Amino acid sequence: MGDSLMKLHYEIPARDLTYAGEASSSVKKKLVQLGIDPVLVKKAAISMYEAEINAVIHGNGGFADVEISSERIIVTITDHGPGIPDIDLAMQEGWSTA
Repeated sequence: MGDSLMKLHYEIPARDLTYAGEASSSVKKKLVQLGIDPVLVKKAAISMYEAEINAVIHGNGGFADVEISSERIIVTITDHGPGIPDIDLAMQEGWSTA
């Protein structure tokens, strides 16, 4: 893959499961095409899928930005949700937003 940087951008729909998971599926295919280690492809695809579905269901949609280089894969999910009102409380063991 060299040291080149590949940047990918995807829109994540709000509350519409019709296209949910398409961004992570597309990134998985691209990583396989680039010859990335299958273990890393699996980890990246699963974590991206979970974040993508969360943005669809709970975050009012948003965007997925992916940067791929010879050194790393960076996935950034930005959603339009309200966030967690009390992050300190949310970090306590046993607390849930559900």
